[in-house]
Amino acid sequence: MPIYLMIIAGVLITLNIRAIKKEDKSFKEVLIQKENSITPTDIAIGKMRKDMAESIFELQKDIEYLKNNMIMHDKQEDVRYNSIINNDLVKSEQKPQIINLVKDDEIKNVEEIKESDKVIEVIKLFSNGKEVEEICEELNLNRGEVLLIKELYKK
Repeated sequence: MPIYLMIIAGVLITLNIRAIKKEDKSFKEVLIQKENSITPTDIAIGKMRKDMAESIFELQKDIEYLKNNMIMHDKQEDVRYNSIINNDLVKSEQKPQIINLVKDDEIKNVEEIKESDKVIEVIKLFSNGKEVEEICEELNLNRGEVLLIKELYKK
């Protein structure tokens, strides 16, 4: 019985080696064939995908930053508001005014956060007549982000 198994194993190994040698499509050949069949359109689509992915990643980081700042700001304002109420420095008629002041402060802080340094730099470079590609290289930003800033701050 073991002899039959050895003979069958030998035959199977021999057949598989022959099949591998006959097969003309190795990994390297398939790779070369795919590289040769890439069109300029495929390359452009790949670059656009990369730019969009980078833009989305940057936007996600900015959103997370804004969210964390707003949470910290809200906590600070709650503490401030509670301390004012606990110290009886505010009469009941003045409470709505304090709430309005807090809301105005929040609006100012959100506007300050939106005007980040890179946005200001991009706007300055556009006003100096620079092209999108030059701004991307100079500020190390991706094209999608620069175009987004340009569209948002058009005058």
